Amino acid sequence: LSLHDALPICNCWVVGSTAAGAAAAQWNGRRWLPRQLAVGIALDGVSCNGSVCLAVGNTSSQPVTYIWNGREWSGPTALAAGGTVNAVGCTSASSCWAVGQGTSDTAAAWHWNGRIWTAAPVLAPSTGYGSSLQALSCRNVNACWAVGSDTSGALTFRYMAGIWQNLPAAFAGLGFGASTLNSVSCPSASDCIAVGSGTDTGAAAERWNGSSWTALPTASPSWIYSPTLNAVACT
Repeated sequence: LSLHDALPICNCWVVGSTAAGAAAAQWNGRRWLPRQLAVGIALDGVSCNGSVCLAVGNTSSQPVTYIWNGREWSGPTALAAGGTVNAVGCTSASSCWAVGQGTSDTAAAWHWNGRIWTAAPVLAPSTGYGSSLQALSCRNVNACWAVGSDTSGALTFRYMAGIWQNLPAAFAGLGFGASTLNSVSCPSASDCIAVGSGTDTGAAAERWNGSSWTALPTASPSWIYSPTLNAVACT
């Protein structure tokens, strides 16, 4: 056996794109093992649960998904007829959420039941347009948060009673370009941190306490112009 063969393979993946198209790499404990997947596709997100992983991305005309079954990747398979997908989160091998923007330029969410993708209702606010969801955090199929923005500012959504419902973000309604949320992490159903940026505030962060979002101070050095927070992870 070679060193590569002898090392245990963990189910840890990164995805993205190269000049040749979609690409993924798996960590074997010592190095990343690359895999080229398809031409003309950029992968934007991946989530694993057990031995199953789902990766999502976009062609020039529609969002697509790949599935890792523990041995190989299959796909691409169309996630929807149009729109774009930005992130995916799996709570089991047969339950994953993906979020992005639909064909009507409004926030969109899709659910994977282990066999097919189904669009879910998203109640976007009427104060802005061009809404899009950039990231999500799920503890189970019925305990998910998603964040993004529209022309009115930052957006936060929670999946409740079969519908993605908008709950006012701390930085909502500040105007175009004033605030956007790029990432969210929820260690519990009553505790989430979301981060992003704002034209006036620089780096932006807010916290969900179980009933509302409140702004958090960020330690942005005064000499950094327009700082942005792109990701957050909480345990």
